[in-house]
Amino acid sequence: MNKIDNLSLLLDKAGIRHKIWQNRRIYFSKDKTANCYIEFEDPAADATENALESASLRVFSNCSSQSAKWNVNRAKQLKHAIMLELYDAKIMLEKPCERFEQVIL
Repeated sequence: MNKIDNLSLLLDKAGIRHKIWQNRRIYFSKDKTANCYIEFEDPAADATENALESASLRVFSNCSSQSAKWNVNRAKQLKHAIMLELYDAKIMLEKPCERFEQVIL
């Protein structure tokens, strides 16, 4: 099983809504003002015990009616929420930071 399919299966088991896009990314349905997805260096590679190995969680807020600072904070909030969900589902092995302000985009 490749990395994308493995992570999708784990997300399904955890009840986390997502969609696979072109077998390259996994998008999360969190907010209409942001894009949230996970991508792998090599999504077709065989899955490993750590489902997020070589994965990057990307979040971009793009609400044109808000300030740049608001968009950055919103992206950090969403990324933090996804990280907590992944950790609670035992998909993310390391505990995320305590506060969304500490998230690096």
